Amino acid sequence: MANLLNLSSISIMGSAGFLLIFACVNLANVKLHNKTRSNRLIPLLGAIMCFIALTVLVLQTTMVNLENLLILAIMVGVSFLIELLYRTITKREIKAYFG
Repeated sequence: MANLLNLSSISIMGSAGFLLIFACVNLANVKLHNKTRSNRLIPLLGAIMCFIALTVLVLQTTMVNLENLLILAIMVGVSFLIELLYRTITKREIKAYFG
């Protein structure tokens, strides 16, 4: 990707990826707060702030360079397709924790 995309596109993808992953980690901690012995409020606020920051990033990217937003959407879509393909080939299922 470093040879095909400009630095701005790569930076936006990295930032968006970090925010999405960190939001999911915080939401997992909210769900598993009994096992992690943590306060539910702190990771919940962390997840909310990550989603707000991601929204601001997307809005700012839309105003500055719509092409970068398209590249980000394509990369997120490709990531989900790769995960779907992997799960289909290996026949692995996501096990949800309901405790």
